[in-house]
Amino acid sequence: MALEVVISGQAKLQALAEQIQAEGNKGLGREMTAALRRVSKPIQAEVTEEYSGLPARGEYVNTFTKSMKWRTALRGAARSASFRLLLFGEGEHERRDIKALEAGRLRHPVFGRSRRVRRGARRGSRDKNPWAVTSIRGGYFERGTDRAADAVEREMAKVLDEFVDRLKK
Repeated sequence: MALEVVISGQAKLQALAEQIQAEGNKGLGREMTAALRRVSKPIQAEVTEEYSGLPARGEYVNTFTKSMKWRTALRGAARSASFRLLLFGEGEHERRDIKALEAGRLRHPVFGRSRRVRRGARRGSRDKNPWAVTSIRGGYFERGTDRAADAVEREMAKVLDEFVDRLKK
């Protein structure tokens, strides 16, 4: 499961992407992607700081923040252009359920507890560490992106203006 921030439909971003495609200047497109990625760092920092507010008991905060992975994507198309910032949490066996954390549900194993298997070939045997759900305060991602949104939007506008000026030359 992943969460994403999408900045789309901005006329400047769309026009700039079209100009870069028309020019055929791939180096400039890579530079713009790198600049937008650099500008998005404050959002990543704010969201990471928000997630440090997860329950400290059981060391889940450290486990989760170490497993956080960010991915960025800049897409320019004829009708729309968008910049996406995606957050993933890689677990040992599967991706962490970030959407459940946002909704205020933390699913975790319980050490030292077992449960009886009721159906199937292993009926009557015992499974260790059944999963439990703990209610937590949700909305970490949303709060982090809201706090950084205004500053990042201003910086992205500056970056896009700079690239427009470079293309006019």
